Amino acid sequence: MMVGTLYINIRLHGITSLKAKRKISSSLKQKLKNKFNLAVAEIGSENSLDHLEIAMVTLANDKLRVEEILNKALQMVEAMSTDDLQEVKIEVF
Repeated sequence: MMVGTLYINIRLHGITSLKAKRKISSSLKQKLKNKFNLAVAEIGSENSLDHLEIAMVTLANDKLRVEEILNKALQMVEAMSTDDLQEVKIEVF
């Protein structure tokens, strides 16, 4: 059994309230959960208007499947986001 994590730090532009940021965060997390069956959480920078940090975790029987799921999730975030991805980390254990 392999475990994979994906960490993404997104720089947000034009957000004027935490409510607006949470709406973006909630929508993104729900879409990732529904499409890829990932465990998704917002970590760190919760009170920052210009940064969104999201971590995802998945399990699979082999490393290639874990990497495939996480890479597809990353591609989806890149396609949906008009903001800058500042940091991305993928790890498989």
